[in-house]
Parts: sequence; structure tokens; C-alpha cells
Amino acid sequence: MLNLLFIVYICLFVHLFSIAAAGRVAGVRVLEISIGVGPVLFRYKKFILKLIPINGYVKFLDSQEHFVSDADLPFAFDQLSLMRKILVILPGCTVLLLLAATLNGADAWQDFCTFPTQFVTGALSPFDTAQTLLHTASKLIQTSSFLSLLGIAAAKLAAGNLLPLVSTNGSQLIIFVAQRLGLVKPYPGPIHKFVAFVSIACWISWLLAIVSTPVIKAYGL
Repeated sequence: MLNLLFIVYICLFVHLFSIAAAGRVAGVRVLEISIGVGPVLFRYKKFILKLIPINGYVKFLDSQEHFVSDADLPFAFDQLSLMRKILVILPGCTVLLLLAATLNGADAWQDFCTFPTQFVTGALSPFDTAQTLLHTASKLIQTSSFLSLLGIAAAKLAAGNLLPLVSTNGSQLIIFVAQRLGLVKPYPGPIHKFVAFVSIACWISWLLAIVSTPVIKAYGL
């Protein structure tokens, strides 16, 4: 289990620092890079490491979120064109997939492509399909080498970050395109609310699946 936690931290680090690096190349000012949620374990300048390795973010200078002086406006993320925004966001998932391919070869692509279906079907069936997927994951954790497991996790997290859920690159890309087409307000708007509703429903379903696993195993359900 400690290996898995360390692997998730590595994947989050790779994902977020790839986005931050792409932002720097695009001329955007990076304000903060935060990995995980919960109590802060470590802080150094713009980098924050938190206790629970779930989620994370790169905070760019953005005039839609806070006041930005005229002198600093050229360094704001929201001043980028749509294509440059996409080129800043996508490297996180791209580098994760490249890491997975380096470690696991062609299997990485299969891990990447199957994850969206696994996530959705598991969320729709927390006491059946999700249990099968969790059992398979448990066996992989126990039998796979550290590097192989890192490759699997990197591919899965790359795919997961492209799903249209809250705080994922997928939802960011959809909102960028919708804003460019004038379909939504910056925040909040109908698309934001819909994404939030779907995300909460999915995560509650998966949480039920994880919590109920010991009971299902104990009673052979």
C-alpha cells in the first residue's frame, strides 16, 4: 500500500510539473503548485505537498480569478489564445502517458483506453462491476513490480484527467472551448454546475464501492 501511495505522488508530481513547465514556456506566471489535499506536509516557495495524494493543481496568474495589474497582464493565463491554453494543459496527461509507455510498452495504451469505460461502468454499478474492477486492481498491486505498477497508474491517471469531471484537464478543455464560442460565462455557469453534479455522483458511487468491499467479501455477496 505504501508503494501505491508513493506511485500516486509520483504521478501527481509528473502531471502537475509538466503543466507548470508548459505554462512557463508559454510565458505564464506560475503562482503555486500544490500536490494532494488535507494538511500541509511540506512547503517550499511555490511548491506545496499535502497529506492525502488525491488531486492537486497548478495556480497560474489569471485576471478572471483575481486582480492583475496592467504590467502583469501579459503573464496571465487567461490572456492566452485557446490553442495556447490547450498546449499548456495537455502536457500533464501527455507526459504521464509517455512515462507509462516507457515502462510498460504497448500495454500502456490499452490501460489508457480502457480506463474511461472502467470508471463509468464502475460508477454505474458500485456493487457489481466496481467490485470486479477493485478485485483486479488489488491483485495487480500485490503481484506487479514497482515500475510496472507505476506505468499502469500513470496511464490510468492520464486517461482519468481527460474525463469531464471537476478539477480535471478534460473539464478545463471543454470550458475553454465553450468560453471561446461564447457558450458559457467564466464562472459559475450551467456547464460548471453540470460537471460538478456528474463528478459528485461518480465519486460517491466509487466511495460506496470501496467502503462496501469488505462487507461484500465477508458475506460472499
